[in-house]
Amino acid sequence: MINYQLDVYLNWLMGLIEDEGHLNYTELCRYLMSVDFRWSVRMDENRAADGVHLRLVFEDQTGYSFDNKDAPCTVLEMMIALALRGGEDILWDGENNWTPFIFWTMIENLDLEEYTDEYFLENRGYSDYNLEVKINNFLDRNYDDYGHGGLFFVVPKKSHFPKNFKKLEIWYQMAAWINDNFV
Repeated sequence: MINYQLDVYLNWLMGLIEDEGHLNYTELCRYLMSVDFRWSVRMDENRAADGVHLRLVFEDQTGYSFDNKDAPCTVLEMMIALALRGGEDILWDGENNWTPFIFWTMIENLDLEEYTDEYFLENRGYSDYNLEVKINNFLDRNYDDYGHGGLFFVVPKKSHFPKNFKKLEIWYQMAAWINDNFV
């Protein structure tokens, strides 16, 4: 895909998670778009498939086409697709758009809120080791048994879900988080 199409796609993706409290995160989203999503729990392959499916929705809605539809799912695509599924399939109430809330909760849980556009502007030309570590810790499941350091976490005494998030597919991690916070 040529760069302007990638920018159009990135802007389209960001439109799916847009809210007034998180307007200055284009560079973080661009970074997350540059990292391939990898998984070690078999069923998380479904999260990658959901992320890749966003490309087809984009093509359908915009008329753009991808040069390489078989490229691996990126972290950003997976996270947005997961937020969409959680917002539309689980929390949908007919009134609220839960997708941005779920997405930005994942960003906060990964401890990425400091990576605003201003942060990237001030640190231009430097790769941020801590950002890479945080993303790799999530991808490699180097977080605690209750999910702290991952996309979702639960409170140990409150949760009724398995106590080892490292072995639990991301879909069920999100379900545990929703169960503990909304049910």
